[in-house]
Amino acid sequence: MPVYHEVDAGNAERNHTSVEPIDWVPVPVSKLTNRSFGIKVVGDSMEPTISHGSVVVVDPNQKSIIDGKVFVIEIPYVGATIKRVFVKYPNLILKADNPSYEEQTIPLEKLETNGLRIIGRVIAVFSYDI
Repeated sequence: MPVYHEVDAGNAERNHTSVEPIDWVPVPVSKLTNRSFGIKVVGDSMEPTISHGSVVVVDPNQKSIIDGKVFVIEIPYVGATIKRVFVKYPNLILKADNPSYEEQTIPLEKLETNGLRIIGRVIAVFSYDI
């Protein structure tokens, strides 16, 4: 599975855009969809669920919000982040698993008007030294 550059599991401030994979890692076929890809995680906001240095498998086909599931979200002018997502109308709540991080509240209208983008749902987590 291709692994792309880091995505922040912290405050989404250290992200880089990469079109070419930085590495390839073996993943059980049962965990993959036809468009799955991996992203290396930087930061501790999703610990203990997702640790710094882990690789998350992202399914870009799953963009519909399911309360409490983990998604990769791209926030305009900030970057991509990994968070547990909840809909509390009229807002989207991004919550870290690490209690030392505050939740982020984003108006749902930004999904359509300001470029907030759901990259995909995290469907698996692997610890690899890449």
